[in-house]
Amino acid sequence: MTLMDSLKTYLKGLASDEDRERFAAACGTSLGHMRNASYGLKTLAPSIAMQADLLSRSAVKRWDTRPDDWFRIWPELIGQKGAPKVPRAATTRGA
Repeated sequence: MTLMDSLKTYLKGLASDEDRERFAAACGTSLGHMRNASYGLKTLAPSIAMQADLLSRSAVKRWDTRPDDWFRIWPELIGQKGAPKVPRAATTRGA
């Protein structure tokens, strides 16, 4: 599973577009923006990524929605089970 697949899979798993719209609204965004993010066209703001993680009961992980900087935003997730490794280049820049 690639990074954004968890968001894409979660959205597809909801019963209807109405449910998907409710989920996106509860996360603080539109369904269109969330779909764009699920295809890698846009990036979810950290607050939206956090809500998606919480409301999906971690089916959509924060590190999946912010693959390039999750470790800077949420350093407490580094080393958690399932967390991706922090890129070596990031650790040499003082992440």
